[in-house]
Amino acid sequence: MSKLALEVKNLSVEISTPAGVIRPVDDVSFSVQAGRTLALVGESGSGKSLSCLSLLRVLPQDARVVSGQVLFEGQDLLALPEEAMHRLRGSKIGTVLQDPHTSLDPLFTVGEQIREIIDYQQAPGRAVSRQRSIDAMRSVHIPAPEQRFSSYPHQFSGGMRQRAAIAMAVACNPSLLIADEPTTALDVTIRMQVLRLLAELQAEHKMAMLFVTHDLHVVRYFCDDVAVMYAGRIVEQGPVEEVFNRPAHPYTASLLHAIPKLSRRRARLTAIDGQPPSFSALPDGCRFAPRCPAAQEQCLTQYPAWQTRPAVAGGAACWRTNEMLDGRLIIQ
Repeated sequence: MSKLALEVKNLSVEISTPAGVIRPVDDVSFSVQAGRTLALVGESGSGKSLSCLSLLRVLPQDARVVSGQVLFEGQDLLALPEEAMHRLRGSKIGTVLQDPHTSLDPLFTVGEQIREIIDYQQAPGRAVSRQRSIDAMRSVHIPAPEQRFSSYPHQFSGGMRQRAAIAMAVACNPSLLIADEPTTALDVTIRMQVLRLLAELQAEHKMAMLFVTHDLHVVRYFCDDVAVMYAGRIVEQGPVEEVFNRPAHPYTASLLHAIPKLSRRRARLTAIDGQPPSFSALPDGCRFAPRCPAAQEQCLTQYPAWQTRPAVAGGAACWRTNEMLDGRLIIQ
């Protein structure tokens, strides 16, 4: 088995709101192996992006980590001095965001922004950092990088801006890349190009990748492992093939059942009834229980313990996991 590049243990984040303190990331644990891609999936508002911001320690002002560990290369990121975190962000840990506008400053040229990161992290000198930034642009297949070095973000298309954002993230050869929905704002053709590019860069740099997405098709064909998040907690985790073929949690099964299929063109789309709970009024038991067609009395009163999957890494937080694995619990 590959060594762990990132291990998150019992991470919890609280936010102060006018209605009181809520915990949108609650006792979250997952790991990413070196050279592999872990997908973090779930409905909007489930805590995926906030978990990523917690790892980088760039939370909103009213949010704070209240417990947990984030182990990266033998260090707990939550315990490091801020200066040490500055040195890790952009060097050992790269980040690609959903909207490249948030990564690129419109007042500076694209090449200069990439060069600045290299110069800050490695200080090789202006001429060397300029050449490395051109090499980074070339590595993400930006055409004529010597000429485009002096272009401003508004002179790039949306796909090219995302390529530039990826170049910034990998310019210092990170060992971990956090990609928070990096293809959502792109059309289908450009999306596939960016996914292939990320796979190519991962193989070249031997990076571990934490990939946040809503697109389960992307997870199936691009990722190695998957962690399913619901209402602030991980409800299932394991290898993609195992989780997709034999989901061990009703929420995962419901998500997979809702994917449109070409073979069912005349069938109605399947939706999950109800809405995720409010973080200010969470149910006593399983947080998915009010929407779960298989919920029992125990599900409504006790949060389920983590159940491991026989002979497979990972598991699920569901009282009926063993029935799901045996095929006796079918989500219609």
